[in-house]
Amino acid sequence: MVCEMRLKSLKLRNFRCFAEAEVRPVDLDAQVVLLYGKNGFGKTSFFDAIEFMLTGSIQRLKSFEPLGRLLVNARRQGGSEISLIANLNGVEGEYSSAITPEMGMGTPVLPLERIASFQNACYLSQCAVLQLLQANP
Repeated sequence: MVCEMRLKSLKLRNFRCFAEAEVRPVDLDAQVVLLYGKNGFGKTSFFDAIEFMLTGSIQRLKSFEPLGRLLVNARRQGGSEISLIANLNGVEGEYSSAITPEMGMGTPVLPLERIASFQNACYLSQCAVLQLLQANP
């Protein structure tokens, strides 16, 4: 089964390093989206939020329990929220998740049979990216 998906926007509140009460939606509806910044500014957390919404977990954090304790920004009271607008197989929808510190897995947006291929194809550690950039063809 082919699963076609196009991400439209992402909005985070109180998620990992994003401590603000409200973070503006990030427009993802472009051919190329470039996300850059200094270390510790939330680039990885941004992609963690997308992975959590699509798969219900975060591959690089799979050994931590409960996962919610790492996802909720500890400097704020309450939980976190993620909202993702995406076009999945031609149907646009808004998907959201409220995260508490006690929470484990989330509810995935992707069909279960597509989750493993997403996690295997989409996660590269920073070290692996650096090695690819430094490789001689």
